[in-house]
Amino acid sequence: MKNCYHGCPYIPCEGCKTQEALKLKGGGLKKFVVLKIENISQYLSTTEQLQLGLMGQKIEQGRILDFKSTNNEYLVINTDEPYAPEIIEILKKNGHWGEQEVEE
Repeated sequence: MKNCYHGCPYIPCEGCKTQEALKLKGGGLKKFVVLKIENISQYLSTTEQLQLGLMGQKIEQGRILDFKSTNNEYLVINTDEPYAPEIIEILKKNGHWGEQEVEE
C-alpha cells in the first residue's frame, strides 16, 4: 500500500483530503469561504440564517481582539469564467496566488 505524500498510511487520509479540497484550478489554494446571499435566503431556515450571523459576529469580535480590520471587502471571480486565467496571472504577478501568499 502506498502512503500519502506526508507518510500517512491511510489513502487518502483526512489531511490529504483537506489539502486536495483546498486546491483551486490554476494552482492556487482556497483561502476564503464565499456564500451567495441569495442562496442563504433561499436554502437556509431562519434559525440557520441567525446561526450564520452569530458565527460572523464571533469572527468579527475575534478580529477586533486581534486588532484586525473588520470591514474588508473582496472581489469574487468564479474560476470557470473565461477571463479567470488572466485574473490568475495578475494575482500571481502581485504575490496573491498560490502557496507563497502571506497571511494578513
